[in-house]
Amino acid sequence: MPARPRVIQAYVILAILTLTAAIAGAQASTWSGATSNDWFTAANWSAGVPTSVTDATIPAAPTRQPAVGSGAAQCQALTVATGATLSIGAGKLTAFGAVANAGSISVTTGTLELTTHFDNTGTFSAGTGTVLFSATGSKNLKMGGAVFHDINITEGLVNAFGTVSAQNLTVGVSGAINLSIFDHAIAANCSLSGGVTGTGVITLSGTGALTTGLSPLPNVKVTGGVRTVNGAMVSQDLTLVGGTTKVASGLLAVVGNLGMQPGAKLDVSGSGVLDVFGTLALGGTVTMSGGQVICRGAWTSDATFA
Repeated sequence: MPARPRVIQAYVILAILTLTAAIAGAQASTWSGATSNDWFTAANWSAGVPTSVTDATIPAAPTRQPAVGSGAAQCQALTVATGATLSIGAGKLTAFGAVANAGSISVTTGTLELTTHFDNTGTFSAGTGTVLFSATGSKNLKMGGAVFHDINITEGLVNAFGTVSAQNLTVGVSGAINLSIFDHAIAANCSLSGGVTGTGVITLSGTGALTTGLSPLPNVKVTGGVRTVNGAMVSQDLTLVGGTTKVASGLLAVVGNLGMQPGAKLDVSGSGVLDVFGTLALGGTVTMSGGQVICRGAWTSDATFA
């Protein structure tokens, strides 16, 4: 009998701790812009500046809309309502929960760090900033027609729901991207050291490098610019529509077929090796100066050799 009060006391303490945790997990703060557009000013929020456990909501009504000019901002989930705007200058905003943008987000030179899902039904102005995907686990990316400048996937799997468009795409060794069945557009550098799944096509339209790790790209199309290959593997088909594809060092292995259209140029030189396991159909202009082309299947050529 004497031990019962202690048991009751323990249950009371446990209940208090559980309630406290529930309250802490339900924190939320809504932007009011009462004094300025500074994200870090407590008076601009209904419940103070958001932390990593605070859901942040930005409505359209306030005249002053939030800006992260510099410094490191945080929130749990982030909701940008229709008509609202969020500006990230040279600073960084890390969202530890899902981000839903129905308004407008701009990243001038800074970073928007996402640890889970991103759903864009509004507008996104990329500037020269970075969209960083970190933290383990699976994340859904719904760009809604937006074009990012830099996409950097350092950890976890990013599932593409629709077209992924960016100037540069980097997938680190601990990251992965599921291209699904969509066509994707990368203008400059494409560096893939992590996992790549899906059957989608990556179209490379500008000048930059292409590098892949152990996980090959499913399908690749080069449409313009000068594309320098620094060791890459394509598990299905490589299509050269335009621009110049340079294999000057390292290996470009195409497990499927390589098709080259009349407007394209292929430059295999130095210690570069092009190894095609399927059909090789050459058109356009082919330049070779010390490089090596290996064709393991049938091949045809209407190309001009320079």
